[in-house]
Amino acid sequence: MKIILTSLLLIVFATGFSQSSTQFYFDAAMHPAAKKKAVIFGTGTEDSGLYKLTCYYMKRKHPLACVAHFLDSTQKVHEGWYQYYFDNGITSTEGNYRNGEKDGLWTGYTWEGKIDDSIEFKNGRATIAKGFYYLPENKQTLETIDDVAHNKLYITTYDTHGAVISNEDIPENYTGLYFNTDKECSFPGGMHEWSHFISNAISKHIDELTDADYGTVLLRFVVDTSGNISEVRPLTKKYSRLAMIAFNAIDAGPKWIPAERNGKKVKTIRIQPVTLQNPGR
Repeated sequence: MKIILTSLLLIVFATGFSQSSTQFYFDAAMHPAAKKKAVIFGTGTEDSGLYKLTCYYMKRKHPLACVAHFLDSTQKVHEGWYQYYFDNGITSTEGNYRNGEKDGLWTGYTWEGKIDDSIEFKNGRATIAKGFYYLPENKQTLETIDDVAHNKLYITTYDTHGAVISNEDIPENYTGLYFNTDKECSFPGGMHEWSHFISNAISKHIDELTDADYGTVLLRFVVDTSGNISEVRPLTKKYSRLAMIAFNAIDAGPKWIPAERNGKKVKTIRIQPVTLQNPGR
């Protein structure tokens, strides 16, 4: 999610600049870089009592990369409006900081400009988090709402016309769970190894799959502070054989590398799509 990227920028800004600098250079991952190797550059200015950092893609048709504000030129504490952009000019993430913590509504968008997630923060902790998943293979859109204050998860599935196909509410325990991390949880070996792990699990049972399994299964699971996986739950095609195979693979799979916030390991949620494509389409 875009929230992760925002937090990554916070770390880079806090450690990568000096107070006297007015122009900064970054690689594609927003790490400080030599000018010759940079793909993004930023300029800093005073703005209505805050320090404003504006970043640009160096070789893009739509150059604006981000606009961030800080309490002062040390750039250690975010304050005020923040906005990050894809390199096609579409807003990726936007929201407000108060004394270094996300506050109020933060919204993330897809590359095409659709809402990806919408999270309400208070003092840096999520109070309600919405996720939107567009599944053309299923001809559906899925919305999840984590009502942290009331310990409820709401799941609603819509058809292509916006009509409700199904909805449910599930009791959920959000104790110690973070939606706002500086470093997201990850699979040892990276996403290539994770994709290989899932593909391998599906391939072993490929003869068990039928036409009813074509489409995308979304699976939600929790990665705790030790990297253990728990609470695996299929959100789509939940009674399909594909969902069961993917569920078993994830539930019995290896430990992950936990997410981090402020240098500490934290518990977080992961959403994993598993798609079986119809070769006839």
